[in-house]
Amino acid sequence: MENIEGNLAEKILNASRTGLLDSTYESIEELRPKLLVNDYRKGNTVLANIEKELNNCESFVFSVAFITKSGLIVLKETLKELRSKGIKGKILTTDYLTFNEPDALRELLGFENIEVRVFTKEHFHTKGYLFQYKNKYTFVVGSSNLTQSALKANKEWNLKITSLENGELIKDTIREFNEMWGNAQPLTINWITDEYEPSWIEKRRDRKSTRLNSSHPLD
Repeated sequence: MENIEGNLAEKILNASRTGLLDSTYESIEELRPKLLVNDYRKGNTVLANIEKELNNCESFVFSVAFITKSGLIVLKETLKELRSKGIKGKILTTDYLTFNEPDALRELLGFENIEVRVFTKEHFHTKGYLFQYKNKYTFVVGSSNLTQSALKANKEWNLKITSLENGELIKDTIREFNEMWGNAQPLTINWITDEYEPSWIEKRRDRKSTRLNSSHPLD
């Protein structure tokens, strides 16, 4: 067994060996590539993992297509603690499919430590959570949007990896995020109220009408 008390790069390499080559190889569990799922039998959720990273990181970046009030509710206390500690973050979301709840977007504006932008170009469907530490990054990417069901209950697959800042995957991820961020518009109360919410209300009405019609087909 190699010494697992060496420098961080060596520890990450050892953890990658356990996760990708040999499950019996001893390494630091926290640094291993890991599949994150919602499994109450094992007392594990995607939410618990994201909360743990938020509680220890120095800054964070979310790139999520869909955000609901329920998703913010389960993270609200953690986000308040980050605000009190001065931990800054960026959240990139979208108007794609007009799914995001206007009240959830309004609530995000209440966190002055979090900058939020809306990507309105092309179809945006990303689900990624990036956490920056003093000497490393942790990245969670997969299927979970910022909704309570996705973070706590749904069958979701997300991969967590740990990397040094010079790792190619992290560099590519940050580059892609920054490119989308640069092409997105800042979230404002005027945009929510005047542009987005009317479309959301109409889309919601259409969905309700479709459900009612499908439940009561014409003879």
